[in-house]
Amino acid sequence: MALYYIVIILLPPEICLHCVLFPSSSIRLCVLLVSAVTDQAGMQDLGANGGDFDDDEGGGLSVEEIKSKPEEAFGLPNCCGAIDGTHIILSLPTVQTSDDWCDLEDNYSMLLQGIVDHEMRFLDIVTGWPGGMTVSRLLKCSGFFKLCEGGQRLNENVRTLSGGVEIREYLVGGVGYPLLPWLITPYESNGLPAYISAFNAVHGAARSLAVKAFTQLKGTWRILNKVMWRPDKRKLPSIILVCCLLHNKIDSRDILQPDVAFSGHHDSGYGEQCCRKVDPLGRTMRDILVKHLLHSKQTAAPK
Repeated sequence: MALYYIVIILLPPEICLHCVLFPSSSIRLCVLLVSAVTDQAGMQDLGANGGDFDDDEGGGLSVEEIKSKPEEAFGLPNCCGAIDGTHIILSLPTVQTSDDWCDLEDNYSMLLQGIVDHEMRFLDIVTGWPGGMTVSRLLKCSGFFKLCEGGQRLNENVRTLSGGVEIREYLVGGVGYPLLPWLITPYESNGLPAYISAFNAVHGAARSLAVKAFTQLKGTWRILNKVMWRPDKRKLPSIILVCCLLHNKIDSRDILQPDVAFSGHHDSGYGEQCCRKVDPLGRTMRDILVKHLLHSKQTAAPK
């Protein structure tokens, strides 16, 4: 089992978060250049640049390579990953408690939002915001949301599908997120037609990548899974970000010990909140995907 020596260096805020890994037989040195923590919650936002989602220098997958994997596995063209969120539960002193930090399950918590690729690596993470927020509000407060809405993310190559229809780049997310042109959520209601249910099943399988990534993250770094006793809320985001970066750097072939493996949902006890916001262009995008999956299934069926 590989050993990790961790060196955490605090740098000025203008220096971006970065991680460099130097392999040396069974010992690995991970140098984490972490921006200084600010007093403002939610400022800890790790994003990928427009051309490469990888957080390391060299050896990273291009956006096109990342998009090819969900299509191979699930039949979702131009999908750039899956998004989800989780709660980091806190035990706060009375003087620091407030309704903002108290979530719907009456726990004091901090939210962590992550976007992952097909290998369950975190491509973009934002944390530091109070658990009393909904995941849809956290998304709207994130830098990633602003970049997407401004056309600076998920706005590169458009895929032309059969029939000449076009599909832009997008993520898949749960019902807690709004349906947007670049964020596709499942259909909600009972008694859905078979082809709509089939789309929801494919969507759910792709979205499960994010669920599994958070489950593995909390299983490996148990500090994120237990109740933190009176943490410094200004420093906690840096701890969370370090865990996410180490999650990305651990060799997927490394086998977790039985006492480390984590089972169950990463946000056990939390029900999924529904967001009713629907962008008409997002609805059109989702309908295009449904028709594409149905067409692909029909053409692949033996005659």
